[in-house]
Amino acid sequence: MPLATSCTWTRYRPQGLHCSFRVVLQGHAIKDVQVIAEIAYRQLHGDAREHVDLYINAFKGFYSDQSDFPTAAAWADFLPSVGISAFSDWHFIDQPILDSDLLNTTTAPEPSQENIVWALNHCYKTLQFSGAGDIWGRALMLRFLIHLVGDIHQPLHCVNRYSKSNIQKGGDHRGQDIMLKNSHIVTVKDLHNFW
Repeated sequence: MPLATSCTWTRYRPQGLHCSFRVVLQGHAIKDVQVIAEIAYRQLHGDAREHVDLYINAFKGFYSDQSDFPTAAAWADFLPSVGISAFSDWHFIDQPILDSDLLNTTTAPEPSQENIVWALNHCYKTLQFSGAGDIWGRALMLRFLIHLVGDIHQPLHCVNRYSKSNIQKGGDHRGQDIMLKNSHIVTVKDLHNFW
């Protein structure tokens, strides 16, 4: 079912923040990566759509609840729950943002080499250069590509803020260390997950 035809937009205004939104599909919140995937999928036509559907369906027997383009976008976030953490660094890049009081006194740490930009390039190369019969490799990289394109659209997957109070702890961990007060969303406690 297309997301855009069956979702409602709910706005929340916790104290201190302007607003954000959550998409609800048949009573279940969906991830921002799924909305971006739906928009991208609607741009595909003909052979491109057929190839994408073929690769997405290659995992249907293993992930039947994530067997279309938008639901496959959330697949990469499922991996840690089954003990697969090898791809964790692929979801973000910690471009440093220094508070003004650190600008002239601190050298910002460099982002990890294996990050979302590296992973997107890796996915692209695999999809472009895999052998014609390598459906599994392409299917795997397409699922990552769909997810990572959604992740990179989320600003807090691209930056890490450093201040005097958190520089020794490695920054704010992409907003995960910024706790929300008086949140109207019980399950969301930090800025990263709220956004």
